[in-house]
Amino acid sequence: MIRTVYLKRLGIDLLLISLCFFVAKQFFPSGADYISKRTFILYVYIISFWYFASQVTFLYNDFLSRSLSQEVIAVVKTILFQDIFIIIVLFFASRNAEASKWFMACFVALQFAFLPFTKYLTRWYFGFLFAKNKFVNVLIVGAGKLGMDFNKIVEGNNLLGYKISGFLDD
Repeated sequence: MIRTVYLKRLGIDLLLISLCFFVAKQFFPSGADYISKRTFILYVYIISFWYFASQVTFLYNDFLSRSLSQEVIAVVKTILFQDIFIIIVLFFASRNAEASKWFMACFVALQFAFLPFTKYLTRWYFGFLFAKNKFVNVLIVGAGKLGMDFNKIVEGNNLLGYKISGFLDD
């Protein structure tokens, strides 16, 4: 279940980044041909850099155990990390520097406008699914202080997606 949530969240983000890319490309085309080989290569770089940046910033790890503000900070870090790489690629590979600057400004603005809002919606959606009793059963080994502290954390936050089945102790 964790893997499917990861893939769904990644797919939603990649779809939204693709939408931001093509909208920005529509406003600021870099040449006469809208879908060229260079545009396709840039698109592949953007998608690849997003995946790489999200792995570096741990964007998709345990998102329901983080607060929304921590999630938004992770999204902003990922956007900045990705866009730094894209700016470097455009600096060396662009034929039209002016169009590249405006394209990148539009692309970054669209990402900052839509990705944090989408994170809020996906958190709400997956939190709603977990609240519908789609929990992972957990058996806590040890009923000492650490086990009880973990139990309090899990019981206090249903969005984690865990249900305590019991304790195993001597």
